[in-house]
Amino acid sequence: MTDEHETTGKVKQGPISVLKGELADVEPVLIIPSEQVLITSVHLPGKNPARLRQALPYALEDQLISDIENQYFILGPKTREKTYAVAVVEKAYLDSILTALNEAGIYPGSVFPESLLLPFSESSLTLIEDNNRIIVRYGLYNGFACDRDNLELIIKSLLDDESQDVKKIIFYGATDVLSELERPVEYEQHDFPRTIISLLYHDSVKELNLLPRQFVHREKLDKKLKQWLPAAAMLVAWIVIQLSVQVYDYYQLKKQDRVLQASLEKIYRQAFPESKRIVNVEVQMRQKLKELREKSGRAQSGFTEMMVKSAPILKKAPGLKLQSLRYHDGRMDIDLEIRDLQSLEQLKENLIKAGNWEVEIQSASSAENKVQSRLQVRSSS
Repeated sequence: MTDEHETTGKVKQGPISVLKGELADVEPVLIIPSEQVLITSVHLPGKNPARLRQALPYALEDQLISDIENQYFILGPKTREKTYAVAVVEKAYLDSILTALNEAGIYPGSVFPESLLLPFSESSLTLIEDNNRIIVRYGLYNGFACDRDNLELIIKSLLDDESQDVKKIIFYGATDVLSELERPVEYEQHDFPRTIISLLYHDSVKELNLLPRQFVHREKLDKKLKQWLPAAAMLVAWIVIQLSVQVYDYYQLKKQDRVLQASLEKIYRQAFPESKRIVNVEVQMRQKLKELREKSGRAQSGFTEMMVKSAPILKKAPGLKLQSLRYHDGRMDIDLEIRDLQSLEQLKENLIKAGNWEVEIQSASSAENKVQSRLQVRSSS
């Protein structure tokens, strides 16, 4: 609007069949009489929206004449701590209007009571004259309609209510309907507007949309879903990439495991050339070492102890390839290839912890993103 009373859109009247063509490229707003809607507030504990909606009908049950099963309950925004704006409308009434419009190919995107389309001002009552009816809005989410005869009594009650803090009355109409009311507040009168719709409603009204979910037009839902398609596509792409990385890592680890297994088998065959069949190299290695200990009669020391304790550590070292292993007089020399120097240092620390040995890196050289090294493991005794 360019000023307080100038309309920015077109207002047309006529049968539904004629209006259908006019509404083809816009989303209509359905305005229903305020007598058909109860707008109030309710105190509800908790924060979960789904549970608040479940509790809402029972919190208002005592204020309604009809059964709660026959009503639509719309939970609006929170107005203060644990208090919410709400609206209640008869199902049969609203369904009949929306069904008739849908059958004619008209699909409103929102439904509002006419009282909330009046201009809103803090600490003010806004009234509009509509033949023998007076439509009233007070507060951001409060409004009603009544006949002229009852208006002064209702307005007096609102003025006496200290919680409303009314400091001004704004009236749109040709006659002063509050002429007999003692007005202790500021009074402002304007010419009768051409139509209520010419008064722009406050954006906050959109939070109290009375349109039931089952009457939301499918094309509108599809349009909203399409807005999320780019984000959904990015999410799917991210998931696919993550899965691909995990699958690649899995196969790489399996490949390394096969290489380590082959290295262990090679060492086993070198240590026990008489063995013909290998089923589980780790188990067979332990069995052979146990046999050697039993034959030698010695405690777990020397070569057997080193092999038993070091084999699992060597197997778990990332990217490790054994090239040779020699044992002599309490000392084991290991030639190996490993991923990097950090992994080599970690291997050294793990071997020290495993057997309380003295472990020395005798040589280490990097080439082609690999480290060639020789480790010497000595018994501390």
